[in-house]
Amino acid sequence: MKKILIAVSILFLAKLNYAQDLVKKIPSNAFTVATIKGDNVFKLMFVKDFNESFLGKKLLTETSKSLDQNLNSIEDFGVNLEKNMYYFNQLSDSITYNCFLIPLKDATKFESLIKDKDKKIIVEGDVSTLKMPDNGGIIIKWNKDMLYFITGSIRSSFFADSANSARYGIKDIKYQTNYEDVAALESTTTVDSTAAVASDVIVVDVPAPPTIGESYPQMESREVVKKKQPTQKRKIATKKSKEKKKGAKSKPKAIAKKPKEVIEIKEPMIEVVDSPHMEDGYTTDSTAVMTEAGYADDRYDEYQKERAEQDSLKKELAMVWMTAEANKIFTANYESIEKNKSYAASLDSKAIAELWVSSLQDAYNSIAPEFGTYGKSGLMKGYGSLNAKLFMDEKSFRISTGLELAKDQADAYKKIINRKLNKKFLKYVNSDKAIGFMGYSIDTKAYLE
Repeated sequence: MKKILIAVSILFLAKLNYAQDLVKKIPSNAFTVATIKGDNVFKLMFVKDFNESFLGKKLLTETSKSLDQNLNSIEDFGVNLEKNMYYFNQLSDSITYNCFLIPLKDATKFESLIKDKDKKIIVEGDVSTLKMPDNGGIIIKWNKDMLYFITGSIRSSFFADSANSARYGIKDIKYQTNYEDVAALESTTTVDSTAAVASDVIVVDVPAPPTIGESYPQMESREVVKKKQPTQKRKIATKKSKEKKKGAKSKPKAIAKKPKEVIEIKEPMIEVVDSPHMEDGYTTDSTAVMTEAGYADDRYDEYQKERAEQDSLKKELAMVWMTAEANKIFTANYESIEKNKSYAASLDSKAIAELWVSSLQDAYNSIAPEFGTYGKSGLMKGYGSLNAKLFMDEKSFRISTGLELAKDQADAYKKIINRKLNKKFLKYVNSDKAIGFMGYSIDTKAYLE
């Protein structure tokens, strides 16, 4: 009888402990769930050892700087290190939520980390709320047992739908669409080359520089005296005359004066024209070109202003949706992720950390929106949920992964990987120096088939 009572008591305590676990607060539509099992971690490591580790020191140092406080232990955060901590996100066509659920041991320690808490914290019953719209949009809610952190990001593609845009009064602003306005402006603008050139504007047709010797009419002649430079011939003649002087005197010869060279230079032709010369079928308007360049600059400035306004509206809407989601976590009853068979099957009580992704197809769609329709083309069809588990003992870490597959794909993969690793390869691995090693054995024939 005594043994039965002990067994019932243990079962009751286990159920009570599970009921207090925060997993029941995670909605069933969670896309990704990550778990850190504090109880399993600190069974193998003392809190003091973690504080003195590289990760612990880094965490405490950076947090102390950001909060302008002196934190000596992770216990100063007020977190219950003996329970599970969760991260999860939720995807929809309108917004993506990233959330944390953290068990608290001493809520007052956490509150002491908040500056000006009397001005910032809103208290409603036993639930406190801290909203930070200027920090990218963050809401933190907590009571004496748990802390909930949520941030949201609205999908821009949601407002590309005109119905959603009209419903919420938020536009999908894209700069490249403004080029259509410029094209419309060009198509509706009548280019008048005569009007484009003002009556007092003189168009000067400047010809090439004149060539010496050409004569140009419509210009008064003027004399230009050109000095001829002595040539090499004259220098030689001078030498000969000197030689003659040695023999006999010669009479000085009269030097005939050459007529002055007159060069006529025509001034450039200056012509006043009513319109610039243009090829047939082509019109231009320098004023319009300058206007379009200025228009593009003005439109870019206007685009930046409009985008800032629309982003502000998106943040306000995100805060409204996030507030509703946060309130639901603390007040509403809804189906939990623990009811999801795939998630429940992925759990392992001995792991210190776990990761579960509901669908690889959805994961592909979320990280590759730029692929457009390719993101929904079924590229990951046949692939189900993905899970990973981290194990730790006194000597080593171990990672285990799992992937759900459709039956035909599972049968194909079994043929590919249904081979044992040749243990002779292990003699080439220096296990004393290697940080870690991984081995695969694949049937290449089955893979090619």
